[in-house]
Amino acid sequence: MFKSKAINAQGSRIYVDNGTGVAIADITAITKAAQAVVSSALAVVAVGDVVRFGAVVNMPEIAGMAGIVTAIGAGTFTVDIDSSAFALAGGAGVATELVFVSGCEIKTFNGFDGQSGEIDITTLCSEAREYLVGLQDFGTFSFDVNLVPNDPFQVEMMEAKAARGVRSFRLVLPEGQDAKQFEYLFDAFVRQFTISGGVDQPLAGSVALRVTGEPSLIEIV
Repeated sequence: MFKSKAINAQGSRIYVDNGTGVAIADITAITKAAQAVVSSALAVVAVGDVVRFGAVVNMPEIAGMAGIVTAIGAGTFTVDIDSSAFALAGGAGVATELVFVSGCEIKTFNGFDGQSGEIDITTLCSEAREYLVGLQDFGTFSFDVNLVPNDPFQVEMMEAKAARGVRSFRLVLPEGQDAKQFEYLFDAFVRQFTISGGVDQPLAGSVALRVTGEPSLIEIV
């Protein structure tokens, strides 16, 4: 008999990086792999931390990318970044361990509503419109909050909107019935932060993010 594995949304958490972070300046190598292995004898990271890479010798593709640490080794750590198609293995480089702020006044969320583009290839000989599928677009991610102007998370939203900068976000889902837990990691900028109120209503806010790039979905170990 079929039994649904539906997950209760209660307990979901959304985090934003606060624009600071801890520098990792002693990277000596990065492998080409489905999950890149980073050599760094001095890095103090743990499974579940998020690392954003800066310039890396021989591996310019990874600059600006963020990944979740999935494993720790002797003088190494593994991140959920697929570097297998990069031209070369990486050499010396730098990265930053991101610091996140949690949003506990969030009531609902909705996201990744984008659609792939359409490329019109219709010609005068076509018998109907012809299209190719363009790049996938992950669209927007939005959430509603109880408005608390000095809440650290909401302060970060307002500052990110004013700075017009891209931030990293984490959507951590509750553990499912099969004892598995998943997390989305994505980059976005804050497009909108509206507020509202009325008679016999709490002050409310609505935040709209524009997702840039492709979100990562990983199983939390």
